[in-house]
Amino acid sequence: MNPLSTEISAIVFLSGAAASGFTYLFFRRTLSDASKNADRILDALPDMTLLIDRDYNILNANRKALLILGLSRKEALGRKCYSLLHRAKAPPANCPCALSRADGYAYTAELADALPGMPAEASSFPVMDDHGAVTGFIHVIKDLSAQKSMETRLFQSGKMEALGRLAGGLAHEFNNILSVISSAFYMLRGHLDKSEAAAEDGAAIQKAISTASDLTRHLLTLSQRQLMDLKPTDLNNIIGESMQIINKLLGENIKINTEFGNDIPSIMGDPAQLNNLFMGMLIHTEPPKGVKRTISVKTERLTLDDLFTRGAGGALQTRSFVRARFTDTACSVKKELINRIFEPYFKSRDMNLAIAYGIARQHNGWIDVAGDESGVTFEVYLPAADAAGAPGTQAAPAEKPRNARPLRVLLAEDDEDLRLLAARTLRKNGHEVFEADCAEKALEIFDSQKGNFDTLISDVVMPDKSGVDLANAIRGIKPDIDVILMSGYIDDKVHIDTIQNRGYKFIYKPFDVDAMLAMLRF
Repeated sequence: MNPLSTEISAIVFLSGAAASGFTYLFFRRTLSDASKNADRILDALPDMTLLIDRDYNILNANRKALLILGLSRKEALGRKCYSLLHRAKAPPANCPCALSRADGYAYTAELADALPGMPAEASSFPVMDDHGAVTGFIHVIKDLSAQKSMETRLFQSGKMEALGRLAGGLAHEFNNILSVISSAFYMLRGHLDKSEAAAEDGAAIQKAISTASDLTRHLLTLSQRQLMDLKPTDLNNIIGESMQIINKLLGENIKINTEFGNDIPSIMGDPAQLNNLFMGMLIHTEPPKGVKRTISVKTERLTLDDLFTRGAGGALQTRSFVRARFTDTACSVKKELINRIFEPYFKSRDMNLAIAYGIARQHNGWIDVAGDESGVTFEVYLPAADAAGAPGTQAAPAEKPRNARPLRVLLAEDDEDLRLLAARTLRKNGHEVFEADCAEKALEIFDSQKGNFDTLISDVVMPDKSGVDLANAIRGIKPDIDVILMSGYIDDKVHIDTIQNRGYKFIYKPFDVDAMLAMLRF
């Protein structure tokens, strides 16, 4: 053989071998890169994703799946998917992969026990060969914990809304019944004998009416349709009662320190709502188990100058305030988040603090807060009653008007029993009464009498038009007419601020007849 030809052949052989080796290395690297890219693609998926062969062996798993399973990729590969997901020796009856294996279709099923404590939606997407046979599955498992939690909240919210509507409606009807009982007893008591037994029976009836009235307040609080019943109130007494309840509710691991000021003036407050304020502010959180909780309470009177030093500025009126300071070691919050503590659902799982702040604002006051991880201090500021007497005293009951002249009264009330008794009571006291069972009827009577009325007394919630709308219409025709509105229930038709801003008088149902008579203008 020609030596040159031999050398050329050797060179060609070696070149071919080198090329084959290079090609092998190239494809091996390419396959390795493709495998890594496949892993990266899997890891980018937000849900648990498993690649499974026909016999349920795990071929690959993404980062999310490995994190939830608590395994490395090496530990997961080759394991049966049902042994890891369901702690079982075979696929469950509704397993999407088993269903896909049977007919080659994709399936999705909700699995309550896919993983302990994790509700999940599992989907199976079959992988087929060229002949249409199932060779494996892409198994995707979506964590439904957040969705289920949201569904539970929505359901609970809807349930409480329905319960609130029911409670509010029952309270409205019950208030009308109580008003009838109260009015009927007013008419009856003048005919009772003067014996001690009759006086005791009368007192028992009045106590029952008062107790039932408190029950309707609880119903309205549940429905969040509670009207404010402001009266001179001893704040020290209210806080003392609240602390007793909190002490019973929270048990042995709590210590309450109180320092009540001696010169605290009365405030214009609703005792039931103030109790809700303090309870909601302090029961919204608990300390770690076994840790002693301390609540320190201090009340004091502040002058306007004291408030100015806190930067209150000229927004406040010239009157004294009462400050109630609560330091709670169980409530902790980061300093940078302290200003968000009154936001609904912030930190705790309820709106207690948001409601507490709202109650303070309804009393023309506010709540300041300061604190950190070691505890929080709430400072509740409430204005002193302008015309309150000595600290802790209640306003004296209104005297019956004397030398009253008869009035022409237009009475609008859709509850027949209450309307008839209220009309009888007014007539018994010398007034001329025209009755209407709805707002439109009241307007017709007003027109037919050419507006010759001294006073309009109307229920706020009526079937055709609200008492506020009725009062607005009549005031538009006769601006000087006296208006008394009555209700025990707040719904979309009732805006207590509008009532107050327009100067309408308001009486809370069930009302005391003497209080209603005292409101009449003579």
